[in-house]
Amino acid sequence: FGCFGHLNASKRIPQLVEAFAFVRTRHPNAKLLLVGPASPGFDADRFVAEGVERIGYVEEEQLWSLMAACDACISLRSPTMGETSGSAIRALSLGRPLVVSDLGWFSELPDDVALKVPVDEDEIASLATALELLASSEPTQLAMSDAARAYAQREHEVGDVAENYAAALEEAAGGTGVADAVVAEVAQAAAEIGIEPGTPFAAELAGRLDDVGLARNGRPERAPPPRASRLARVPVWVWLAGLVVLSAVFRYGLSRRVVAPWIMVDELIYSELAKSFAQTGHFLIRDVHHGAYGVVYPLLIAPAWRVFGSVQDAYAAAKTIGSVLMSLTAIPVYFLARRVVPPVPSLLAALLAVAVPSLMYTGTLMTETVFYPLFACVALALVLGLERPTIQRQLVLLALCLLAFLTRSQAIVLIPAVATAPLLLAWLDRRRLRMLTDFRVLYGSLGAAVVGVLVVQFARGHSAFDVLGSYSVTRHATYRPDQVAKWVIFHVAELDLYLGIAPFAALLLLVFLARSLDRPLRIFLAAALPLTGWLLLEVGAFASALSPRIQERNLFYVAPLFFIALLAWIERGMPRPPRAAATAAVLAAALPGAIPYHRLIDTSAESDTLALLPLWWLQETIVGLDTIPVVVVAASAAIGLLFFSISPRYALVLPAVVLLWFAFATERIERFDHGFPKASVGALYQGITAPRRDWIDAAVGRDADVAFVFSGKDPTHHPDTLWENEFYNRSIGPVYDLRQPSMGGLPETKVTQRADGVLLDHGQPVRHAYVLSEESVPLAGTVVARDTLKGMALRRTDGLVRIGYRVTGLYPNDTWSGKRVSYTRLRCAGGTVTAQLRRDPNLISGSQTVQAESRSATFVSNDDATLTAPLHPRNGVCRVVFTVTPTAIPGPADPRVLGVHFLAFRYTAP
Repeated sequence: FGCFGHLNASKRIPQLVEAFAFVRTRHPNAKLLLVGPASPGFDADRFVAEGVERIGYVEEEQLWSLMAACDACISLRSPTMGETSGSAIRALSLGRPLVVSDLGWFSELPDDVALKVPVDEDEIASLATALELLASSEPTQLAMSDAARAYAQREHEVGDVAENYAAALEEAAGGTGVADAVVAEVAQAAAEIGIEPGTPFAAELAGRLDDVGLARNGRPERAPPPRASRLARVPVWVWLAGLVVLSAVFRYGLSRRVVAPWIMVDELIYSELAKSFAQTGHFLIRDVHHGAYGVVYPLLIAPAWRVFGSVQDAYAAAKTIGSVLMSLTAIPVYFLARRVVPPVPSLLAALLAVAVPSLMYTGTLMTETVFYPLFACVALALVLGLERPTIQRQLVLLALCLLAFLTRSQAIVLIPAVATAPLLLAWLDRRRLRMLTDFRVLYGSLGAAVVGVLVVQFARGHSAFDVLGSYSVTRHATYRPDQVAKWVIFHVAELDLYLGIAPFAALLLLVFLARSLDRPLRIFLAAALPLTGWLLLEVGAFASALSPRIQERNLFYVAPLFFIALLAWIERGMPRPPRAAATAAVLAAALPGAIPYHRLIDTSAESDTLALLPLWWLQETIVGLDTIPVVVVAASAAIGLLFFSISPRYALVLPAVVLLWFAFATERIERFDHGFPKASVGALYQGITAPRRDWIDAAVGRDADVAFVFSGKDPTHHPDTLWENEFYNRSIGPVYDLRQPSMGGLPETKVTQRADGVLLDHGQPVRHAYVLSEESVPLAGTVVARDTLKGMALRRTDGLVRIGYRVTGLYPNDTWSGKRVSYTRLRCAGGTVTAQLRRDPNLISGSQTVQAESRSATFVSNDDATLTAPLHPRNGVCRVVFTVTPTAIPGPADPRVLGVHFLAFRYTAP
């Protein structure tokens, strides 16, 4: 409890201390603060006792902090002249329950914001009863707190109060008495100069009096209230809707510059899931159930594949859906900000939320586009649940957490986050843990969910980690505490850099002041800190063991929480206790210097760490890599100094700096050589160079039966020709591996070969009408289309997918021959085979000859040649042996016997 202001006998201090002593017998931890200077002759120090603390005069900032720290404020007064209590209004604005004397102005307060104590012989007993009620009933505290805050906003908003004071002063300065006196003096003066009533002069004089604000009845007319500007009259929902629309249109325009999927295999997975759901109603990858990926995002973009037959059109439509979804983040962020700031700063928070560089993911087919607004909804639901933990609000929060998990298994971290938030709020509010009983639905549901998953998984003989789907591999990783801590620090530092320093410093400062803040802000912090902290721990641990890079795209969802913290701090007058403010500013400025830029500025940053891309551009165009940390820390220090010293009059400079940083980062991500558009162009070129991206569908139709045979010659090479062609051509179905599978872990089938070359899947022949593969894979069939530059060929089979020929005598995964090379064609009826040859003059300087079937090709001055040999069938098999003379050994480091390069074989039917 707290009593604030000038302490004197009329504040009923003796009665308050005596009543408090009764309460303390039942609540031994209760405290009473007596804050303020004592009036002359009043010895306030004599009331200091067990649980009673006396604090003298304090500055305004500390006064607010102390009042916010109290569970209730006491404002007694008798006798009174009916004056208003400034301390009582402060308490109401902070949402503190009041205990007041039932007389004067205090009697006018609503019963739901103040407990009123009569000033009579039972005053002490009544006061003790009121204090006991507040000490023992937390629901009463919460209800009165909400009512007090609403009452203060309704009755004591500064602008309204100022207008009422102005009206009262105008009335006092120009009321009836004053106006009558003025009119009487004017009438007397008029009579003295001979102006008679009813004359034209008298009428003109009356009109002049009316013009200067004196009505004919002698009363002044109040000036009409100033008209609000046109912009101020626009409803908030119009501004918010306009922001969403503008963001969606802008992001759609940028997404059109991303010409192809390039974050592989993620984009291929979600396009496959969406495509299969649109066609079959099931979430399949390559026509089979595979893994446990989030289904919400594929479900939302599936209409694009349902409506559009062309994959290019469906791809554009899916990115449009993503642009709208991610822009919708502005709505929950606005309502989350409204819990702690007025409408205009809330709109600014929404603007910042859709200005972050990560909205560039609208140009990709990634779950980020829907998880970002969902995470904001979870944060809003958590704050609302902490404000009033009704069953309905707790169930909504749990439902949103489940929806987030069905979108992205990373959302498993929401379980400890929402479970921690009420505990943190209890500490911030200085309440006992028994308040957690209000959250029994939340804790009961979370506990039941965890136990249920464990029971079901163990009953099925599966690990509990399997619910994480594709991220179940995390159970096999080894997590070292020192490495986890290091990567958490890296992620904190990069998050600071990503946010533009000031929002990070603001939240840090609010954390330092947390227990002295008003309750809405304490509730916000109780939600923001667990959400941020647990997400940082999850992402840092993952990076430390499985992906050693900064995973910004798994972390940027918390950015709106920092924006709201910055604006809430500004809205509250930018309190900056020197030590706390200096610490926050220095930490925020120094942290980005901890990032190992020399290790992390590389191709992995293109998709995962967007805040490093502008620095990559600086490193390539302006400064060296060793200078990047200096530049970053210098810029961070400048913003930190601005945060520490800027006048509240210019407070909006801070969010303006953040917006400028976001604009610069977005522009670089958009136009830099390592940005999204250029990366997508590179991925497309690595996969497809045919005139049409759907060149396979164009050749055989979208419903054709096309298989892909993967050579597997280099397991470390990104199979872009497989991924891009599979994405753009609906006709491509199963993928078969001749050797090891391709990267990405998607469903593929290992095949073996029968003696006649037919590919077998578990002993059964593989049957497809068409087959796509590299031309170097010796498949049988008639070529119906080619991507010549990529060396891809689409063949029509005779119903069976089989090897058309075999080549021996070449070194593994190489085109170099030895002394002899054998070409064997299966199911052969004759014809010819043409070998494309190339020699290396650095190996053999003289002439070199390749012979086959009495034909030869001799290299003299040219380095390229072809040799065509006839094929003679024997039992359906044709065999040609190419002999190279001379051969040579390159040297001691390479003991191979080398002949020439056999680049390709071309068969011509008879």
